[in-house]
Formats: sequence, structure tokens, C-alpha cells
Amino acid sequence: MEMDKPAREKPGTKRFYVTYKINARFVAAVTANDLEEAKKAAEAAYMDADFGEAADIDGEPIIIEDERGNFVWEK
Repeated sequence: MEMDKPAREKPGTKRFYVTYKINARFVAAVTANDLEEAKKAAEAAYMDADFGEAADIDGEPIIIEDERGNFVWEK
């Protein structure tokens, strides 16, 4: 992770790096024949997702819904 220098620092000031822990959800819309195939497709979509400047991203599936919004799997 590259930490850019501000355009101008005031004399006598120090640089601080503030790290935020972010809680978010990522929904992968996939097509599959069964739950296992859906989980594998979702894992691939998650691994390919662009989370911008976020780093050290961990995640796990928590819910799988069908096309009608019905829960078919929940952690």
C-alpha cells in the first residue's frame, strides 16, 4: 500500500496513518445448477472483485438466495 504525501505539510506537523476497519457485504449474482456450483462461482466472483483501496480483505459466504429472494443456504 502506497501512502501518498499530502500536497503541503505545515511546518512542525507530523504525518499519521489512520487505518479503518470496514464491515461491508458483497453480493455475487451467479448462475449455477446447484448450491456447490453456486458457491464456487461466487468465490471466483469475490476473488475477482475490485474493492478499490481496501487491503487485507477477508470474507466468507453467509447467505445464498434463489432468484426469488428465498434463502436456500445460510451460515
